[in-house]
Amino acid sequence: MLVPAAACALAGCHAAPPGVSPANGGLSDAQVAGVVLLANNVEESYAALAATRAVDPDVRSFAQRMATDHGALNAMLDELLGRLELSPRDDAAGLALRDSSAARRDRLAALPRASFDAAYVDVELRSHAELLRMVDDLLVPSASAPALHEYVVTLRPVITAHVAHAEQVRATLAERRR
Repeated sequence: MLVPAAACALAGCHAAPPGVSPANGGLSDAQVAGVVLLANNVEESYAALAATRAVDPDVRSFAQRMATDHGALNAMLDELLGRLELSPRDDAAGLALRDSSAARRDRLAALPRASFDAAYVDVELRSHAELLRMVDDLLVPSASAPALHEYVVTLRPVITAHVAHAEQVRATLAERRR
């Protein structure tokens, strides 16, 4: 794990590792890419599960959008990383996201189909709220390559649109239950 700027200063560090700015919280561009790649893969895995488990057509449509959008975001990231000659790297934030998402996916998979739709939408709302915090608090401040920074900034409106869509689907499901 990389040393944050304040701890580095206290420990007497003089320089950050290549590609890491102590002022940005300590993630390298490779680690930023790793977190984004993992986040997109998580969303694609939730969508794949929903494709086989969801009953409601609006939930199925939402899941298809998640698969399409996050797949496209990964394709854009792959192309960008090729231009930057950068390979994604794991870090603590990405690994924590991986572990928590695997637990959520396992809980979703174990639900009866009748309970799946509402639970899936709730998981997506939670997951996208976490992604928004990560984008704002970790990824945007950490991305140092201009093209990577621009890519990470463009994630916010996509994620916000996903939240709005999920809220709409949740409201539709609640209305149908009445």
